[in-house]
Amino acid sequence: MSVVTKPLRCLIVEDAEDDAVLVLRQLRTGNYDVTWERVDTPEAMRAALDRQPWDLVLADYKMPRFSGLAALELLRASGLDLPFIMVSGTMGEDQAVAAMKAGADDYLMKGRLAHLVVAVERELRNAAERRERNQVAAELQLSQQRLSLHVEQTPLAVIEFDLTGRVQQWNPAAVATFGFSREEAIGQNWTFIVPAAIHGQLDGVWAAIVSQRGGNRSTNENVTKDGRTIHCEWFNTPLVGPDGRTIGVASSIQDVSERKQAETRTAEQLDELRRWHDALLGREGRVLEVKKEVNALRARLGEPPSYPSAVEGSEP
Repeated sequence: MSVVTKPLRCLIVEDAEDDAVLVLRQLRTGNYDVTWERVDTPEAMRAALDRQPWDLVLADYKMPRFSGLAALELLRASGLDLPFIMVSGTMGEDQAVAAMKAGADDYLMKGRLAHLVVAVERELRNAAERRERNQVAAELQLSQQRLSLHVEQTPLAVIEFDLTGRVQQWNPAAVATFGFSREEAIGQNWTFIVPAAIHGQLDGVWAAIVSQRGGNRSTNENVTKDGRTIHCEWFNTPLVGPDGRTIGVASSIQDVSERKQAETRTAEQLDELRRWHDALLGREGRVLEVKKEVNALRARLGEPPSYPSAVEGSEP
């Protein structure tokens, strides 16, 4: 049965080549296929870090021209997030504690290398988990930046409310729509931009949104800072926490006052046309009745009809 090896790129900061060989031998007992380089000066370590990627740094504590603590500081300054394990034959307990406080992930004595593979596996696993967390955090931050940019630049007013209905976010379009600055709006209850007469009606809409039972779209009157009444179309979305419960409400709002006014004018014009139409039909009907009466009278007198088009059964 073949043994599956695991690739490992290991930078060894060590002045004694024999000690480096012992470390490599121990790593291979863990089935690691090691790509490695030994350095013992700051310049050599810096060049090695620049030259290729590494999975792990193992460093002696004390060397003639370098030290483990200096190597650790150099690694941190590089910005690379690599596991760093001290492997030394001279490090005392106080020095080990100091190394851990400085940021070393672990330390081992050269006389106890049997624990090296376990330590390496643990720190590689921790580093992988750390990278994954950092990646998730970076993606979340990018997503938040994109959302923030969208909210700031969208022509729609965007307002975010907490569960009590108080404003938490108020974008520039909301300032333009309602006239209140962000500082004036934050902390206000939603009722400050709604006419008092319809508070009760919108209480039910708010309850439906929060309970995730509806209210996602509504059109209603709103009031601006200067007292004007405007008509707005609201698109509401409950903000849901990990447990499925509503923790707030996000609303996108469009001022549709001009559209509403245009619809009202159109409706009024249609009503006026209907009235004219009905009046015309009424007048024509009355004229036809008169013609029929004249024709009937002439018929009784034995005379031909004056208005053939009004004779029963004839085409108008």
